[in-house]
Amino acid sequence: MSSPKIRTTSYRFPPSFPSAPTFGLQVTQLKDTYLLWVGVLPASAGDLPTVSDPMQEARLGRDWAVGMPGRGNLPPVGTQLLRSSGEDLALPLSQRLARRFKKQVFLSVDVGEVASGVGGAEGARILLDVERGLVGVLVGLEKQQT
Repeated sequence: MSSPKIRTTSYRFPPSFPSAPTFGLQVTQLKDTYLLWVGVLPASAGDLPTVSDPMQEARLGRDWAVGMPGRGNLPPVGTQLLRSSGEDLALPLSQRLARRFKKQVFLSVDVGEVASGVGGAEGARILLDVERGLVGVLVGLEKQQT
């Protein structure tokens, strides 16, 4: 029997410093494609949110984009699919991930007020830590596939 073609896993990123929130990541792997959701988890969440949790405030389409790896010397391309706020995090990040992993990347980012409300350097550091965690997870998944 062959292994499933679609695989979904969830991860939790603990706060990198005391004032930082806890982030969750859900990865759905398809053939040459990643569908990723990353967002802030509620402070009281013991487990990762489930679809059946009606009180979950996370949104799939808050900032959603797709990135495609470039061919040859061409840079990666991408487009914004949905954006319900002033955030523009998903598009450049999906393009960076597509370039690095040479796969199509659908990325939904729901960081709430972190990007705009935390403030300058601290907010940027939180988002950088999230990106590092996301890349670490994808590197691990890539190693499992080889």
